[in-house]
Parts: sequence; C-alpha cells; structure tokens
Amino acid sequence: MNLDQTPPEAGNASWSADPITAGQTTNLTVPASDSLSGVAGGEYYIGTADPGTGDATPMTWDGSNLTASLGANLPPGTYPVSIRAEDAAGNWSQVSTTSLVVKPAAPIVTATVLTAVPNPSAFGQPVTITATVTPAAGGGVPAGAVSFYLGHGRRHP
Repeated sequence: MNLDQTPPEAGNASWSADPITAGQTTNLTVPASDSLSGVAGGEYYIGTADPGTGDATPMTWDGSNLTASLGANLPPGTYPVSIRAEDAAGNWSQVSTTSLVVKPAAPIVTATVLTAVPNPSAFGQPVTITATVTPAAGGGVPAGAVSFYLGHGRRHP
C-alpha cells in the first residue's frame, strides 16, 4: 500500500487583467500538479492574514489549472493574493503569492441641461428650474447632486 504524503505543486499565477478598475473582475489562473493522488482543488485568500488551510475561498479545478474570478468588491489598492493547491490525499502545497492592483474608477463625464418653465417668465412669476444630467459617450450611471444658488451663492433648495 502506498501512502501519499507528498504535497501538490502550484505554479506561477497569471491574471486575465491586472491592473483592473474598481468594480471590475479578473480571472486568476494557477497551474497545479500532483504526480501521486492528483490535484483535487485549491483555495485563495486576499491579504496577509492566512485563514488556515482549507478555510480560504475555494478555487475551481479544471484538470490543469485552479481558477477564480475576483476583484469586483475590492476598493482601489494593491492586494496580495495567496494560493494553495490540495491533492486527493488531503496534502496542501506551500502558499504562493501574487498581487492584484485595483485602480480607482474614472469619473463619469456628464452633460447637464437646464430648463425653466415657463420660459420666458414675467417678473414675480414662479419658475420651475429642472436640471437633467445624462452620461456622455461611454455610458455609466451619474451619481451626485445638483445644487441651485440664488444671488450671491446662497443655496436654494
């Protein structure tokens, strides 16, 4: 009877995109091998605190590579991402670490159109002013506020 006490090997990690922009995802791919019992899966964790063997985020095993899609919920910054593989006998590879850079999202370019009703208006007549903010080419969803000021900088609700 042969007892497999040899851990699998995790190769060099690669990213489908790195850096990414905040809100985007990227695919992490790590080749893995085990000549005895075979690779069964793997896991990754983000940051320097190791949650413990078997307690990190599971990765998908496709027969050649461990894969995971990540990054969508990460704010801008540089993140260490650590990976380890597990074989069918329950042995774990050493941790290998790569990094992922998340850049801030670019501000959305907008176009603002002001309308007044009635237009023209008579002195003393109530006027409704509406601001319509739309994204310029490239899309996105504008966020923020539009403020109206009356006279010398006094804000009007």
